[in-house]
Amino acid sequence: MDTGWTFYTPYSTTTNASVSTMVLAAFILGFSSIFTGLNFIATVHRLRAPGMTFFRMPLFVWALYATAIIQILATPVLGITLLLLIAERVLHVGIFDPALGGDPVLFQHFFWFYSHPAVYIMIVPGFGVISDLISTFSRKAIFGYRAIALSSLGIAIVGFLVWGHHMFTSGQSELAGMIFSGLTFLIAIPTAIKILNWIATLYKGSIVLRTPMWYALGFLWLFLIGGLTGLYLATMSIDLHLHDTYFVVAHFHYVMMGGTMFAFIGGLHYWWPKFTGKMFSEKLGNWACALAFIGFNVTFGSQFFLGVAGMPRRYYNYLPQYEPLHQVSTIGSYILGFGFFLTLVCLLRLSLIHILLKRGQERFNIYCSPCHDRSGSGNGIVIQRANKLGAWAVPSYYEQRLLDTPVGDIFSTITNGKNTMKSYAYQVPVADRWAIVAYVRALQRSQGLKVEQLTAEQRGQLK
Repeated sequence: MDTGWTFYTPYSTTTNASVSTMVLAAFILGFSSIFTGLNFIATVHRLRAPGMTFFRMPLFVWALYATAIIQILATPVLGITLLLLIAERVLHVGIFDPALGGDPVLFQHFFWFYSHPAVYIMIVPGFGVISDLISTFSRKAIFGYRAIALSSLGIAIVGFLVWGHHMFTSGQSELAGMIFSGLTFLIAIPTAIKILNWIATLYKGSIVLRTPMWYALGFLWLFLIGGLTGLYLATMSIDLHLHDTYFVVAHFHYVMMGGTMFAFIGGLHYWWPKFTGKMFSEKLGNWACALAFIGFNVTFGSQFFLGVAGMPRRYYNYLPQYEPLHQVSTIGSYILGFGFFLTLVCLLRLSLIHILLKRGQERFNIYCSPCHDRSGSGNGIVIQRANKLGAWAVPSYYEQRLLDTPVGDIFSTITNGKNTMKSYAYQVPVADRWAIVAYVRALQRSQGLKVEQLTAEQRGQLK
């Protein structure tokens, strides 16, 4: 496709590329966004648990609710625009093509009316994830719950009023430019509310620096840079110089990748043990986060300077004066890519072991006597492979997630129970080890006993 992702007219109405097919595919795909938004809104309004009022909902649900509103209101406008583009190409009616009496700038208005709110469709769910991460690992209730919840709705509403800042150089009137500039500054307020409340939640919190929290802190820094650089682009006099330069590329990626991607990966680490039953390596996760953070800033931080120097975007070639910063950006991209690869290895490490070794034959020893986890709290559980290739300690902050694991008929899975060094070691199949750990931990908590204090009857149940 030689039109780019924007399908800008009049070129998209005259080129011989398969624009109509691509546009029709995008039109059909838009229904998925509309139906998903309807599903979420109907669920929030009609299927809440008894007693779950709106201001008792998790902030992640509030974020999805605001996102659903944007999807329902914005996507139909894009769909109509795409149909008009097809009609102009097929029926030769004058809508956007000036040769037929149309207005090509009208297409830009329609396009950006959807495409700028689409940015919030991607970032607002990340806000909900960050609210959960910061609250959990600060060990505090979120500060300013209502302000954060309502700011999500504020973003959804004001986000429909700022599309004109993409068109400061498109020939719109100065009055329209001033209005859109002011509205763009206005939308910084609800996002600033979120950041201030997240920082207030961190204040005097009992912060636990686990992998998900590192990603949340990285998000705060990167998204803050993305938001502040957006203020420059909202100023018409500055945007005339920075428009369509690498400065815009860097700003966009600090918001979308530094914001959405870091929030997504942080949430993935946070819920990974919950929905897979597998633990990841904290050390590996921390290294991956550090490499991704450094690589991201090297890659896109240098592009701010390229944009200020006048390097336009969407050009594969450039003047020699831009080469050093391009090389720096390329080096950063390799660091960033390696960090993401390390993240993949961190999360899928145990699954890869399962693939390499025959499932069902590998056994794990679970030592239930008190041991020290990595936080030094003395309440972890050692899980060691029978073939002595490695061992893991279950960190304390995952205990509740282990308790949530369905136990089922776990007693039949224990193949060899025996006493070892005043501890009780059990060999269990790979797939069932977390269920055993959950059961043992629940038994300890419910009766306030350490494993060595269990009665003979209780030990018999485990065996």
